[in-house]
Amino acid sequence: YVLSADFTLPKDLFLNVQFIQNVFFNHDPNLLYNAYDTYASVLLRGKLGPKLEPEILWIQSLNQWQNLIRPRLVWHPATNWQAAFGVDIFNGPSTGYFGRFNDRDRVYAEVRYNF
Repeated sequence: YVLSADFTLPKDLFLNVQFIQNVFFNHDPNLLYNAYDTYASVLLRGKLGPKLEPEILWIQSLNQWQNLIRPRLVWHPATNWQAAFGVDIFNGPSTGYFGRFNDRDRVYAEVRYNF
């Protein structure tokens, strides 16, 4: 299940916070994952003028030290067009949900036309 709340803050800031929990019924104790996997996330997005929107997403496990940190910058060069640039940074143990990608951080770019 997911519990989520959105907040519109002053100066064109947007904040989303989430509490996420995976519940495994009839959990086998020999599995790597806990019967309850609990995470929290925070997404903060703002505006730097009319064309730039920086944002950061942080998803953190509350069971063990593992997380995903995703800074991103969206640029709106013209009507209906946007380009985004970002980085996904994975942290944690190799048996964890995010830690298995620990050595595979990535940089990405996307271009989108909305019609």
